[in-house]
Amino acid sequence: MKEIGLNAYRFSISWPRILPEGHGHVNVKGLKFYSDLVDELRSNGIEPLVTLYHWDLPQAIQDAGGWLNRRTIDWFEEYATVLYKELGTRVRYWITLNEPQIVCSNGYSIGVHAPFVKDQATADQVMHHLLLAHGRALKAGRKHCSPEAQFGMAPNWSLVFPKDSRPESVRSAKEFWEGLLWGVHGAVFGKYPASIMKKWRDKGSMPVVLPGDMKIINQPLDFMGCNYYFLEFLGPVPKDLVRTEWAAFDHPPAFRDLLIKIKKEFKGLSHPCD
Repeated sequence: MKEIGLNAYRFSISWPRILPEGHGHVNVKGLKFYSDLVDELRSNGIEPLVTLYHWDLPQAIQDAGGWLNRRTIDWFEEYATVLYKELGTRVRYWITLNEPQIVCSNGYSIGVHAPFVKDQATADQVMHHLLLAHGRALKAGRKHCSPEAQFGMAPNWSLVFPKDSRPESVRSAKEFWEGLLWGVHGAVFGKYPASIMKKWRDKGSMPVVLPGDMKIINQPLDFMGCNYYFLEFLGPVPKDLVRTEWAAFDHPPAFRDLLIKIKKEFKGLSHPCD
Protein backbone atom coordinates (compact mmCIF):
# COMPACT_ATOMS: atom_id res chain seq x y z
CA MET A 1 0.00 0.00 0.00
CA LYS A 2 2.80 2.40 0.84
CA GLU A 3 4.65 1.60 -2.38
CA ILE A 4 1.65 2.49 -4.54
CA GLY A 5 0.95 5.67 -2.59
CA LEU A 6 -2.21 4.85 -0.67
CA ASN A 7 -2.86 7.19 2.26
CA ALA A 8 -5.88 5.40 3.77
CA TYR A 9 -7.13 1.84 4.19
CA ARG A 10 -10.68 0.88 5.05
CA PHE A 11 -11.11 -2.53 6.63
CA SER A 12 -13.80 -4.38 8.58
CA ILE A 13 -13.32 -5.95 11.99
CA SER A 14 -14.82 -9.39 12.62
CA TRP A 15 -17.07 -9.36 15.67
CA PRO A 16 -16.59 -13.15 16.31
CA ARG A 17 -12.79 -12.71 16.34
CA ILE A 18 -13.10 -10.17 19.18
CA LEU A 19 -15.98 -11.69 21.18
CA PRO A 20 -16.39 -15.34 20.07
CA GLU A 21 -19.64 -15.69 22.04
CA GLY A 22 -20.82 -12.24 20.98
CA HIS A 23 -20.33 -10.69 24.42
CA GLY A 24 -18.42 -11.34 27.63
CA HIS A 25 -15.06 -13.05 27.02
CA VAL A 26 -12.64 -11.08 24.80
CA ASN A 27 -10.32 -13.02 22.47
CA VAL A 28 -7.00 -11.28 23.20
CA LYS A 29 -5.31 -12.73 20.11
CA GLY A 30 -8.06 -11.39 17.86
CA LEU A 31 -7.84 -7.95 19.43
CA LYS A 32 -4.05 -7.93 19.09
CA PHE A 33 -4.30 -8.77 15.39
CA TYR A 34 -6.22 -5.57 14.68
CA SER A 35 -4.11 -3.51 17.09
CA ASP A 36 -0.95 -4.61 15.25
CA LEU A 37 -2.59 -3.85 11.90
CA VAL A 38 -3.48 -0.30 13.01
CA ASP A 39 0.08 0.28 14.26
CA GLU A 40 1.58 -1.00 11.00
CA LEU A 41 -0.71 1.22 8.93
CA ARG A 42 0.07 4.31 10.97
CA SER A 43 3.81 3.66 10.93
CA ASN A 44 3.60 3.74 7.13
CA GLY A 45 1.57 6.94 6.96
CA ILE A 46 -1.68 5.17 6.11
CA GLU A 47 -4.90 6.28 7.85
CA PRO A 48 -6.99 3.35 9.16
CA LEU A 49 -10.75 3.55 8.52
CA VAL A 50 -12.46 0.93 10.67
CA THR A 51 -15.83 -0.68 9.94
CA LEU A 52 -17.39 -2.29 13.01
CA TYR A 53 -20.02 -4.50 11.36
CA HIS A 54 -19.72 -6.06 7.92
CA TRP A 55 -22.38 -8.77 8.31
CA ASP A 56 -20.48 -11.39 10.36
CA LEU A 57 -22.69 -11.90 13.40
CA PRO A 58 -21.40 -14.29 16.10
CA GLN A 59 -23.26 -17.61 15.90
CA ALA A 60 -24.15 -17.50 19.60
CA ILE A 61 -26.01 -14.23 19.05
CA GLN A 62 -27.81 -15.61 16.01
CA ASP A 63 -28.85 -18.59 18.11
CA ALA A 64 -30.35 -16.09 20.57
CA GLY A 65 -32.44 -14.47 17.83
CA GLY A 66 -29.84 -12.37 16.01
CA TRP A 67 -30.82 -8.86 14.99
CA LEU A 68 -34.47 -9.59 15.68
CA ASN A 69 -33.55 -9.83 19.38
CA ARG A 70 -33.36 -6.34 20.84
CA ARG A 71 -30.63 -7.47 23.26
CA THR A 72 -28.27 -7.65 20.26
CA ILE A 73 -28.19 -3.85 20.39
CA ASP A 74 -26.63 -4.03 23.87
CA TRP A 75 -24.15 -6.67 22.75
CA PHE A 76 -23.12 -4.60 19.73
CA GLU A 77 -22.44 -1.60 21.95
CA GLU A 78 -20.32 -3.83 24.20
CA TYR A 79 -18.35 -5.10 21.19
CA ALA A 80 -17.83 -1.57 19.85
CA THR A 81 -16.70 -0.33 23.27
CA VAL A 82 -14.03 -3.05 23.48
CA LEU A 83 -12.60 -1.75 20.20
CA TYR A 84 -12.86 1.90 21.17
CA LYS A 85 -10.92 1.29 24.38
CA GLU A 86 -8.21 -0.61 22.49
CA LEU A 87 -7.96 1.46 19.31
CA GLY A 88 -9.73 4.73 20.12
CA THR A 89 -6.56 6.82 20.48
CA ARG A 90 -5.11 5.51 17.19
CA VAL A 91 -8.14 5.28 14.88
CA ARG A 92 -9.78 8.50 13.76
CA TYR A 93 -12.47 7.24 11.36
CA TRP A 94 -15.14 4.76 12.44
CA ILE A 95 -17.94 3.27 10.31
CA THR A 96 -20.60 1.58 12.44
CA LEU A 97 -22.45 -0.45 9.78
CA ASN A 98 -21.68 -1.50 6.24
CA GLU A 99 -24.79 -1.65 4.05
CA PRO A 100 -27.47 -2.31 6.67
CA GLN A 101 -30.03 -2.40 3.84
CA ILE A 102 -28.37 -5.55 2.45
CA VAL A 103 -28.36 -7.20 5.89
CA CYS A 104 -32.12 -6.71 5.93
CA SER A 105 -33.10 -7.31 2.31
CA ASN A 106 -30.81 -10.25 1.55
CA GLY A 107 -30.93 -11.80 5.02
CA TYR A 108 -34.54 -11.25 6.05
CA SER A 109 -36.64 -10.24 3.03
CA ILE A 110 -35.53 -12.21 -0.04
CA GLY A 111 -33.57 -14.70 2.07
CA VAL A 112 -30.43 -15.25 -0.01
CA HIS A 113 -28.02 -14.43 2.84
CA ALA A 114 -27.94 -15.82 6.38
CA PRO A 115 -30.21 -16.29 8.28
CA PHE A 116 -32.27 -16.93 5.09
CA VAL A 117 -35.56 -15.44 6.30
CA LYS A 118 -38.20 -14.32 3.79
CA ASP A 119 -40.47 -11.88 5.59
CA GLN A 120 -40.56 -8.14 4.88
CA ALA A 121 -42.02 -7.16 8.27
CA THR A 122 -39.18 -9.02 9.98
CA ALA A 123 -36.66 -7.27 7.73
CA ASP A 124 -38.08 -3.87 8.66
CA GLN A 125 -37.86 -4.67 12.39
CA VAL A 126 -34.27 -5.83 11.94
CA MET A 127 -33.40 -2.56 10.19
CA HIS A 128 -34.78 -0.59 13.13
CA HIS A 129 -32.64 -2.64 15.52
CA LEU A 130 -29.55 -2.16 13.34
CA LEU A 131 -30.10 1.59 13.39
CA LEU A 132 -30.44 1.52 17.18
CA ALA A 133 -27.17 -0.41 17.36
CA HIS A 134 -25.58 2.21 15.12
CA GLY A 135 -26.79 5.03 17.37
CA ARG A 136 -25.70 3.34 20.58
CA ALA A 137 -22.27 2.47 19.18
CA LEU A 138 -21.76 5.98 17.82
CA LYS A 139 -22.67 7.53 21.17
CA ALA A 140 -20.25 5.19 22.96
CA GLY A 141 -17.53 6.13 20.49
CA ARG A 142 -17.87 9.81 21.31
CA LYS A 143 -17.35 8.86 24.96
CA HIS A 144 -14.36 6.54 24.62
CA CYS A 145 -12.43 7.72 21.54
CA SER A 146 -10.20 10.75 21.10
CA PRO A 147 -12.02 14.08 20.57
CA GLU A 148 -11.00 14.26 16.89
CA ALA A 149 -12.59 10.88 16.09
CA GLN A 150 -15.24 10.92 13.34
CA PHE A 151 -18.17 8.56 12.93
CA GLY A 152 -20.47 7.54 10.09
CA MET A 153 -22.05 4.59 8.32
CA ALA A 154 -21.65 3.18 4.80
CA PRO A 155 -25.01 2.45 3.16
CA ASN A 156 -25.41 1.30 -0.43
CA TRP A 157 -26.93 3.94 -2.70
CA SER A 158 -28.59 3.90 -6.09
CA LEU A 159 -30.00 6.58 -8.36
CA VAL A 160 -33.66 6.05 -9.25
CA PHE A 161 -34.96 7.18 -12.64
CA PRO A 162 -38.72 7.73 -13.09
CA LYS A 163 -40.69 6.08 -15.87
CA ASP A 164 -41.35 9.47 -17.47
CA SER A 165 -41.69 13.14 -16.52
CA ARG A 166 -45.30 13.03 -15.33
CA PRO A 167 -45.77 14.20 -11.71
CA GLU A 168 -47.08 10.81 -10.60
CA SER A 169 -44.04 9.07 -12.11
CA VAL A 170 -41.67 11.50 -10.40
CA ARG A 171 -43.51 10.91 -7.12
CA SER A 172 -43.22 7.13 -7.56
CA ALA A 173 -39.47 7.46 -8.12
CA LYS A 174 -39.17 9.57 -4.99
CA GLU A 175 -41.04 6.98 -2.93
CA PHE A 176 -38.90 4.21 -4.44
CA TRP A 177 -35.76 6.12 -3.37
CA GLU A 178 -37.19 6.53 0.12
CA GLY A 179 -37.95 2.82 0.22
CA LEU A 180 -34.30 2.05 -0.49
CA LEU A 181 -32.98 4.56 2.03
CA TRP A 182 -35.51 4.87 4.85
CA GLY A 183 -32.88 3.73 7.34
CA VAL A 184 -30.54 6.51 6.26
CA HIS A 185 -33.39 9.00 6.64
CA GLY A 186 -33.95 7.75 10.17
CA ALA A 187 -30.29 8.14 11.10
CA VAL A 188 -29.89 11.60 9.56
CA PHE A 189 -33.28 13.19 10.29
CA GLY A 190 -34.52 11.24 13.31
CA LYS A 191 -37.70 10.08 11.59
CA TYR A 192 -38.69 7.66 8.87
CA PRO A 193 -40.13 8.95 5.55
CA ALA A 194 -43.87 9.58 5.49
CA SER A 195 -44.28 7.25 2.48
CA ILE A 196 -42.75 4.37 4.44
CA MET A 197 -44.85 5.06 7.52
CA LYS A 198 -48.00 5.03 5.35
CA LYS A 199 -46.95 1.74 3.78
CA TRP A 200 -46.50 0.16 7.21
CA ARG A 201 -49.86 1.47 8.44
CA ASP A 202 -51.66 0.25 5.33
CA LYS A 203 -50.17 -3.23 5.67
CA GLY A 204 -50.42 -3.36 9.46
CA SER A 205 -46.71 -4.12 9.65
CA MET A 206 -45.37 -1.20 11.69
CA PRO A 207 -42.07 -2.13 13.37
CA VAL A 208 -41.96 -1.90 17.16
CA VAL A 209 -40.47 1.53 17.86
CA LEU A 210 -40.19 2.31 21.58
CA PRO A 211 -40.24 5.82 23.07
CA GLY A 212 -36.80 7.37 22.71
CA ASP A 213 -35.67 5.04 19.91
CA MET A 214 -35.51 7.69 17.21
CA LYS A 215 -33.48 10.01 19.43
CA ILE A 216 -30.91 7.24 19.89
CA ILE A 217 -30.81 6.57 16.15
CA ASN A 218 -30.46 10.27 15.30
CA GLN A 219 -26.86 10.72 16.49
CA PRO A 220 -24.83 13.48 14.77
CA LEU A 221 -22.87 12.04 11.84
CA ASP A 222 -19.50 13.32 10.65
CA PHE A 223 -19.60 11.65 7.23
CA MET A 224 -21.57 9.20 5.13
CA GLY A 225 -19.92 6.43 3.13
CA CYS A 226 -21.18 5.70 -0.36
CA ASN A 227 -21.18 2.14 -1.67
CA TYR A 228 -22.47 2.40 -5.23
CA TYR A 229 -23.38 -0.46 -7.58
CA PHE A 230 -26.67 -0.01 -9.38
CA LEU A 231 -28.98 2.35 -11.24
CA GLU A 232 -32.71 1.79 -10.83
CA PHE A 233 -34.95 2.42 -13.85
CA LEU A 234 -38.71 2.42 -13.27
CA GLY A 235 -39.22 2.62 -17.02
CA PRO A 236 -37.27 1.54 -20.11
CA VAL A 237 -33.48 1.38 -19.78
CA PRO A 238 -31.68 3.82 -22.15
CA LYS A 239 -30.21 1.94 -25.09
CA ASP A 240 -26.81 3.61 -24.79
CA LEU A 241 -26.09 2.13 -21.35
CA VAL A 242 -23.76 -0.86 -21.14
CA ARG A 243 -24.79 -3.65 -18.79
CA THR A 244 -21.91 -5.28 -16.94
CA GLU A 245 -21.55 -8.99 -16.14
CA TRP A 246 -22.85 -8.18 -12.66
CA ALA A 247 -26.13 -6.76 -14.03
CA ALA A 248 -25.16 -3.18 -13.16
CA PHE A 249 -24.78 -0.39 -15.69
CA ASP A 250 -21.50 1.16 -16.79
CA HIS A 251 -22.43 4.85 -16.63
CA PRO A 252 -19.79 6.87 -14.71
CA PRO A 253 -21.65 10.22 -14.83
CA ALA A 254 -24.37 8.69 -12.65
CA PHE A 255 -21.92 8.41 -9.75
CA ARG A 256 -21.31 12.15 -9.92
CA ASP A 257 -25.06 12.79 -10.06
CA LEU A 258 -25.58 10.50 -7.06
CA LEU A 259 -23.02 12.36 -4.93
CA ILE A 260 -24.67 15.66 -5.83
CA LYS A 261 -28.09 14.26 -4.86
CA ILE A 262 -26.77 12.97 -1.52
CA LYS A 263 -25.18 16.33 -0.74
CA LYS A 264 -28.40 18.13 -1.63
CA GLU A 265 -30.82 15.88 0.28
CA PHE A 266 -28.68 15.09 3.33
CA LYS A 267 -27.37 18.51 4.26
CA GLY A 268 -24.82 18.81 7.04
CA LEU A 269 -22.81 15.74 6.08
CA SER A 270 -19.23 15.97 4.88
CA HIS A 271 -18.32 14.49 1.53
CA PRO A 272 -18.74 10.70 1.26
CA CYS A 273 -15.49 8.98 2.17
CA ASP A 274 -15.80 5.60 0.48
